[in-house]
Amino acid sequence: MKNISRKSERILFKIVGVWQILQGVFTLIYYSILNKASTTTTLYAFLNNEHDAVLVMTIINIFGSLLIGLGIVNLVVVKNYMKDTSLTKTGYWILINSFFSYFIFDIISLVFGMSALVIYFAKNKTIKQFMLVQDL
Repeated sequence: MKNISRKSERILFKIVGVWQILQGVFTLIYYSILNKASTTTTLYAFLNNEHDAVLVMTIINIFGSLLIGLGIVNLVVVKNYMKDTSLTKTGYWILINSFFSYFIFDIISLVFGMSALVIYFAKNKTIKQFMLVQDL
């Protein structure tokens, strides 16, 4: 069987993982450390309730932590499960990740994730065809 490299998918999905980690770190730093006083004051003025302002800040911090965790999981998936000749279900993880990026309006992750997904499934089809030809 001809060796089909998955280097392009790995690079694209590594970019997605690194971008999500950077985005999560930026969210945590900006809303938690640098801009906490002014953000809380603005939310308190908007919501007229300190408890709701703290709740919104907590949700923002959970979102940033979720992005960091998702980026780390993506890097682990790339390193451990995206092999050149394997037909694992990694494509479905890329699809779920791309849908998540779509719903949070993360255009950069969406573009790179969908690009990796299309290339991944196209190469999967090619690998399956080579396997069928070898079986004959």
